[in-house]
Amino acid sequence: MSNYAYLDNLDDDQKKVCCRTENTIVAAGAGSGKTQVLASRFAWLVMSEGIEVSKILTLTFTNKAAAEMYQRIYRILKKFRDDEKTPEPERSRAKEALKNFTDARIQTLDSYCAGIVRRAAGIYGIRPDFTAGSADSAREIRDAALPFVFEHLENTAVKKLAEVGKIEDFAENIIAETVIKHASVAKDKGFFTETEKNEEPQEELLALCGLLDEFTEKANDIKRKSGNLTFRDVSELALKILREQPEILESERAAYSKIMIDEFQDNNGENKDLLFLLAGKGDGKNNIPSAENLENDKLFFVGDEKQSIYRFRGADVSVFNSLKTELGAGAFFQMVNNYRSDPELISDFNILFGSNTVFDNATDKNFEAKYTKNAEKPGVCLPGPDKNNVRIHINMLKEKSKDCAARFIAAKIKEIVEKTGGNYSDFAILDRTRTDRKYIIKWLNILKIPFTLDQNSSIFGDSVVNDIYTVLRCCIYPEDRLAEAAYLASPFCGFSEAEIEARFLTDCMSDKLKEAEKNLAELRETALSQPVSSTVSMIWNVLRYETLSENENSSRESQFDMIFELARQCDESGKSPAWFVDQLSKIKKQEKQSFGSDTADLDAAEISFPSEKREGVHVMTIHKSKGLQFKTVFLRGCGDMRYVSNSGIYFDDKNGLSIKEENTDDCGDDRAKSLAEFRRLIYVGTTRAEKEVYIILDPLTKEQNDFKLLPKALLKYYGEAGSDPNFGLNSTEYKENAPFDFSRIKFEAEIQKTAEQTPEIGKIAGIYENAETVGCPEIKPDHISPSSLEPDIRHEKTENDSKNERIPDENRLDAASFGTLAHAFLEAAANGIDPEKFEPETALSGSLNDDDFASECRKCIAFCKNFARSNLGQKLKNAKENNLFCRAEWKFRMFDKDGVVLKEAKEIFYTGSIDLIFGNGDGTYTIVDYKSDEIQDKTKYYVQQKCYRAAAAKMLGIDESDIRCFLYWLKTDSAEEITEFL
Repeated sequence: MSNYAYLDNLDDDQKKVCCRTENTIVAAGAGSGKTQVLASRFAWLVMSEGIEVSKILTLTFTNKAAAEMYQRIYRILKKFRDDEKTPEPERSRAKEALKNFTDARIQTLDSYCAGIVRRAAGIYGIRPDFTAGSADSAREIRDAALPFVFEHLENTAVKKLAEVGKIEDFAENIIAETVIKHASVAKDKGFFTETEKNEEPQEELLALCGLLDEFTEKANDIKRKSGNLTFRDVSELALKILREQPEILESERAAYSKIMIDEFQDNNGENKDLLFLLAGKGDGKNNIPSAENLENDKLFFVGDEKQSIYRFRGADVSVFNSLKTELGAGAFFQMVNNYRSDPELISDFNILFGSNTVFDNATDKNFEAKYTKNAEKPGVCLPGPDKNNVRIHINMLKEKSKDCAARFIAAKIKEIVEKTGGNYSDFAILDRTRTDRKYIIKWLNILKIPFTLDQNSSIFGDSVVNDIYTVLRCCIYPEDRLAEAAYLASPFCGFSEAEIEARFLTDCMSDKLKEAEKNLAELRETALSQPVSSTVSMIWNVLRYETLSENENSSRESQFDMIFELARQCDESGKSPAWFVDQLSKIKKQEKQSFGSDTADLDAAEISFPSEKREGVHVMTIHKSKGLQFKTVFLRGCGDMRYVSNSGIYFDDKNGLSIKEENTDDCGDDRAKSLAEFRRLIYVGTTRAEKEVYIILDPLTKEQNDFKLLPKALLKYYGEAGSDPNFGLNSTEYKENAPFDFSRIKFEAEIQKTAEQTPEIGKIAGIYENAETVGCPEIKPDHISPSSLEPDIRHEKTENDSKNERIPDENRLDAASFGTLAHAFLEAAANGIDPEKFEPETALSGSLNDDDFASECRKCIAFCKNFARSNLGQKLKNAKENNLFCRAEWKFRMFDKDGVVLKEAKEIFYTGSIDLIFGNGDGTYTIVDYKSDEIQDKTKYYVQQKCYRAAAAKMLGIDESDIRCFLYWLKTDSAEEITEFL
């Protein structure tokens, strides 16, 4: 090692693996400096081994990692070139490498595979201009699945596996998803039938295999014609090409002297086979070489089996684990030094993960990870566990509440910052999924804590995107009056509400309005004749947001950067402006309704664009945090994970395709593999921390569940005390030798300030008690809601009524709030959202806890299902299936200057929304108004419905007689027509 003194920035273990010439596999623990080792190895290969930069293939898992690796290698070469300690000729080689650094091949494995496929695309019927990883591919396959299933309704698999009324679910979740997840354009015909290994397969299973094989061919034809391929298609086709096209294989082998691959634990068997082919000896045609038939100095793998968390993308950690055996014990090295975390935290990690609680360190299963070698801190003797230096804190809720957990996290962060004077950007809140993120966002906002998100969860949350979308929509859909009204109200025009109403309700057009209409017409002509990104830029320049304050403008510039990048990708993929507007419309609708499905093909959530990050708490998933580090980490959603297999089938290497037995979660090894990955997810989340970790857990339950790894760790170290509901209540407890301390969280109700606590309140109260009451003349509004027209129908209370008067139930919503919640569910259902998957806004929960609110939601789900089965529900379904007019919560503004509704000569603006309206196919329409009243009194709603009917007739341009009105009573599942009374 003395010959490489210029590498003294590496420790002994790092230097040992960096300077190996033989095939090597390195297990690099969290914080062990693997990126530094890979970058230093690249420099060493160039400077000491004399290898040209273009002859070293460096593969990463993500584009972000590739960019970071490129920069890191360039900086190291520059450092060695400028360092006088670097000997000659190494120094001159570093200088030459920097000169030719544009030839360096540092890229993702996906992009490398795409390059291979482009070389032979024509041979395999693939368009050379294909795109990889586009959402379009999956969407096209899903769209084709339902018509395909309808063509095969007599197939045994469809008859036996597709539930009544759920043909669409069968098409999407069984047929489409299985093909998307397991098949590719590289698979041979009959893939599913050939891989069927069950000893006595059922008749429906064989029929299903045949059905999947047929649909796979259909899906592959779609991919070839459209050029929209999945990452699986590209990687498997690249392997197929190298196996079947010897001239391409030989040229690729000759192109590289060394191959380094990072994060190999997140790859799979096909990826390993491809790398073995590139490093193999002989012709390699149709044969994957064994380890003995590899060039012995070409491959350098780096990974960590404890950090394999991308199974949903096809990662198979068993491949990484098997490499240790295949390449031989002499090729395997471990880097255990942790440069990221404080010694106290490393000590806690060693106890928590090395104690057979989180990891199963005694397992012989190849898909498991083990923590058998403790992490170390160079030059430091790790302290033993002690209550004064414990750095992992488990905080358990006394009562399950997402609000309570979020409030604790936000308050704790604020407390730490105010106490230490630190920065909010030192903190990360890591969640397993984004499902409950709205709660943490709510409390960060309440406590005025700045934050950044890993995902653009609300691209319409700022005026910029709304304004640009409005103008684009006006250009594409000139008859959209709502869009035109929004355009007139936007910064482009700045018209008042009264001016806009006059525009649509009268024939009067001011010169200012005429000018605005003229500008929109000119913009429309331009927008349809140029790239979408150019139109977006043009609109931004017209908005002149630069006149705003620096902080406001910074936020808006970030929003513009995002929508511009979306538009640029739209142009790059050859999509039309109309497609772009339609996709934005879908995203806007999803954000408004707050549900979990993703119907848009425009991937706005994961969009990446250059922008200046503001300081703030980092809120991200554990997956997104990989490779990052933060001083303090809060870990959410890792106390438990309920294993669910939504599909009725599963696919594994042992049996091929199998049908899951009813009322079981038996999916071969799938459950065990999910648990193994959950162990690794906890490890990745906690090891992002430099100084401290806060783990938030729900209350302990008696339910047995293998995924309760952290609750089991609590009981292991704290015994029965851990299950005592009062143990650690609003205090911090510590048991000797435990790797974490413990506290139980409970938020008491807010204490109202009293006059005794604040004497000034008492003084002021006295002044108001003696103050003279000043009358105010009644002001009759000219803008009213139709619901306000109804009389307040009351009856004299009898003594019996008083006795039986309902006391408000603190475990239920009041009538008005429950009605609002029910309407939200029904609106979602009318828009095609499964009510069981609909997630209502947090504000609708009122003061209820999670369990009580869930109970109220279940009632609303029942309402939705009842309505779907009703006569009106079936008519709605027919309207949607025949592409007839359908609107839920159809908003309107109606100027009644002739007193049509109230039969009075008074001018009134009515503002409201119709619960549901749809066409019947014969020129008539049906209005449905949902009512959650306990007592069914239709007479209360005649005037309201008359207003709805009049507004709908005006908006649709039809006669009122062509509209029928129904009240649908939710609590009795009955409908009542009231058309004749209007």
